[in-house]
Amino acid sequence: MPRILLLLPITAIFSQANVGTKIFGPASGHGICYEFNLDQKTYRVGTAMLDINPQSGTFVVSGSKLTLKPADADPRAAGTVCTLAKSKNPFYSSGLSCGKGQYAQDYVEFSTVVPENSPVSFKGEQVIYIGEQRATAKTALRVRSKPGTKGRIQMFRTFKEGFGSDICREGEYQETDAMRAGESFTVMARTEQKSKVGKAEDYWYYVTTFDGCGRAIEGWSFGEFIELGQKGSQKGCRFN
Repeated sequence: MPRILLLLPITAIFSQANVGTKIFGPASGHGICYEFNLDQKTYRVGTAMLDINPQSGTFVVSGSKLTLKPADADPRAAGTVCTLAKSKNPFYSSGLSCGKGQYAQDYVEFSTVVPENSPVSFKGEQVIYIGEQRATAKTALRVRSKPGTKGRIQMFRTFKEGFGSDICREGEYQETDAMRAGESFTVMARTEQKSKVGKAEDYWYYVTTFDGCGRAIEGWSFGEFIELGQKGSQKGCRFN
């Protein structure tokens, strides 16, 4: 039986009647997190797998909008407006959409994650959600657009020797068709059935990571070449 998800308006989620905290963050396990204190109407910014400067401030709810008012004069965050929305990630039911233009970001509310081992329809595939889990590439690992060897291979960019900054410019990077052996990443789902690749039989896993230029890479990798590690949680968000 499919789950029926009721999405409450932002005024209900952040109303005076609610207490405690709510944490929103990146579903992929990389990026920044927001912790909202519903009692004090304050927030702070934490990190999941990335280094950032600590930020905090207050928030105001008006109608369907939530506006951040940072304590420090950060032009990127000042006046950022968020709206509560149905999560674009099918593993979560609720999320926040914040900012606009180049600063637009979508976040998920960690408490609304689907139960582990639940079947989920994801990008045209019926998959099993296994929970956020760290993993390591046993060998050079390809990431494909869909499960199976016919899926398009995702390209990874790295800076050429002698170059390096926060932006990969044309001519300053090189591309490879796999992440390097030993690199870590996040898996969140697997195919329902195992498949054969050569003589090996395993699941295909949904992988999220970043390349050497900081671009988000997501897709499917074959389990034979993956070493699964510890499962993560919202505690992966660190708040100073």
